[in-house]
Amino acid sequence: MQIPNGPQSLACYAWMSKHFQMIGDSMPNMDEIHLEQIAIKDIYEEYIDKAKSAGFDALNPTNFTKFWKSFFPHGNQNYQLQGKFTRIESDESI
Repeated sequence: MQIPNGPQSLACYAWMSKHFQMIGDSMPNMDEIHLEQIAIKDIYEEYIDKAKSAGFDALNPTNFTKFWKSFFPHGNQNYQLQGKFTRIESDESI
């Protein structure tokens, strides 16, 4: 799957990648980051705060959730993340 080539999508992907690397536990022998149980709503609020302070347009909550599930798919249907996600490398510079 390829990241949409728009400024909102690229900024969101870059923010999620960096944020998950900061809050998650990187596995030393595989390309995965394990996360504590986190509500997407709480992460979205952090994302919005960062978008405002950095001056970039943020995705709306629906698109943020769809984006998260598409590019960081390890989560359950209750909008909680628990477990792991695999880092996705993109051809595009972000």
